[in-house]
Amino acid sequence: MTNAKALLHFMYKDIYLHHIEINNVKCLGESSLFLFESENNEITIDINNINVNNCITNGSFIKIHGQHNNIIINDSNLTNILSYGPIIDITSNTTSITISNSKFDGNKNRNKYKCGGCMHFNNDLNINIVNNTFSNNISDSNGGVICIDSIDNTLNLDLNLTSNTFEKNEGVNGGAIYINDNNNSLEKRNDRSYIMIINDNIFKENKAENYGGALYSRINTTISSISHSKNNIFKHNKSGILGGAIYSQNSREYNILDLQYNNENVFKDNTANDIINDYTSKPAYISLNTTINTWGNRITSGNFYLCYLFFMMNMIIL
Repeated sequence: MTNAKALLHFMYKDIYLHHIEINNVKCLGESSLFLFESENNEITIDINNINVNNCITNGSFIKIHGQHNNIIINDSNLTNILSYGPIIDITSNTTSITISNSKFDGNKNRNKYKCGGCMHFNNDLNINIVNNTFSNNISDSNGGVICIDSIDNTLNLDLNLTSNTFEKNEGVNGGAIYINDNNNSLEKRNDRSYIMIINDNIFKENKAENYGGALYSRINTTISSISHSKNNIFKHNKSGILGGAIYSQNSREYNILDLQYNNENVFKDNTANDIINDYTSKPAYISLNTTINTWGNRITSGNFYLCYLFFMMNMIIL
């Protein structure tokens, strides 16, 4: 038990943590178990074969910040962690991270102001998440597993999600994944785009309180043409309002999924407010569903009114 800033505090140097067991640790105050600080240095953090179980922290379990950090997490298990913040909170100016062959199960972020049940990323990012299992993780904020935010249109996002399983995770928006680039300008920039590759993943029985049972996307920077999403399975995901599997606030060119590959993704029994609903965008335009007399209508004041039927239409249409 500790109430220090962190139980293990590393500064300015490359760190290698291999073959470690951590059980029943409690960190009081605003404390983390691991704190990595690089300041103006570029450092490597290599975590391999670490098993963590039944720990409690009053901050994020692992905090990483500084100028430029290269992070590797492989063959590790993080289970039953109760934290006041995401399990891994990375706020470096530039981050390159690979998480592979690992398991995150039964973790909870109790901080409703800090998104991400298992991990939170922002700023300039290169993220590779490959062959992991994320199950039964809960965020009292957005993103039951992953939250990516605070990426404006001057920064990079290179995201690779391949061969992962996301099952029974919960968040306010985005039961498994929440992405918000915080770029409030819809002006298209020809010199800037995000690269997103989302292939061979399983999204099953995830739940969002509001939008996006599996995935929530609010992206106002265009997605690169080399991005693609295929061979993913979305089944039995739920949301309370819209987007049983996926909710996107934006149009096709800003959408996280490349829709030309949609027939290579599987959607089954996803529901929003208990109604079958795979994916939804916010309302984009109004469609008139009333036949209008091309010769016009003559209106006399006081004894005539016009009745038209409109539909609110999403931007995503297949």
